[in-house]
Amino acid sequence: MVLDHMAIVVNDIDEARDFFVDNFGFEAAPLQIFSGAWVDALNGMRDVVAQNVHLTLGGSAIDLLKFLNPASTHNRIKRPNDIGLRHFGFSVDDIEATIARIQAQGWTFLSQVQTVGKVKTVYFYGPEGILVQLTENIS
Repeated sequence: MVLDHMAIVVNDIDEARDFFVDNFGFEAAPLQIFSGAWVDALNGMRDVVAQNVHLTLGGSAIDLLKFLNPASTHNRIKRPNDIGLRHFGFSVDDIEATIARIQAQGWTFLSQVQTVGKVKTVYFYGPEGILVQLTENIS
């Protein structure tokens, strides 16, 4: 068994796609529209219309979804200690260069880089309040 993908419901699918493509090297498939009886049944809702962008990186995949009908509701940005999906973690080769690139785009970091043993790590909020962890292994 393998984890096939993670799905994130977003309000701005273009911004979310660009975030993952530009900062982490994901490849984006063309935008798809999902609708019909199978989507209604799968989601347990009626008259569903959703946009989908499938992102891949190596063996990892993220589906970005924007529900056009019924429209999504926006919950508050989750805190790191809230119950539920916590964060995405990315291992990077140069954490300082990655942070500089991401900060230049206006994303907010929760702290300075923390060094724990042989790892440098930091959290930041990306689009739609997605909590992201960057980690660099140091020797």
